[in-house]
Amino acid sequence: MKKQFIVGVLFFSGLWGVSEVLLGELLYKAQLGKVLAPVLLSVIAFAIMTMARVTLRRNGVVLLIGAFVMLYKIVGMGLITGPVYSCHLLGIYALAAGFELTWVATRGRYKPLIGAAGTALGFVIFAVFITYVFRYRFWNTEKFVHYLLIPGSITAGINLFVVPLTALGMKKLEDIETASHTRAVPRWAFGAVSGATLGMWIFSIVLGLAS
Repeated sequence: MKKQFIVGVLFFSGLWGVSEVLLGELLYKAQLGKVLAPVLLSVIAFAIMTMARVTLRRNGVVLLIGAFVMLYKIVGMGLITGPVYSCHLLGIYALAAGFELTWVATRGRYKPLIGAAGTALGFVIFAVFITYVFRYRFWNTEKFVHYLLIPGSITAGINLFVVPLTALGMKKLEDIETASHTRAVPRWAFGAVSGATLGMWIFSIVLGLAS
């Protein structure tokens, strides 16, 4: 069980990390970072966090996954030669905190509320810290308001549906598993997930060294 939990954490963090490193890089290079990048990356993040929370079922697991995603992002951005953008790392963990706090507060119920409120909380945590705590030079009150009203509200509206639909999809998979009269993970399936997890982390290391 502990082995499955560890692999699960590494798998979901790798999945989230791949979207951050590859998709995020493409969106920011295409100068789509003001609205599309935070919206799309946050929606993907909430879908992955929902899958992880439904699967692993432990309080704090999303915060742990968020920490590993930050590590994945650092490695994928270039551990030795590439720049590491602290604002991106803060954004990742702010989303994880918003999701986890809302999930715990609602005990995993009211999935639409978790999607909308968790997103809003994550965006607020990030905006407050980046603007007024760390006083990052590229952020000011105008950008703070824009970030919350435009990408923040759009993402919250999308995640209102993404979280419950993702949870429903995971429940359907669980029902299929239960119908097969076993809850044990087949050895081949565990091996496939482990292999995919290892592949994602190796990919990130190679990408980082090549940056």
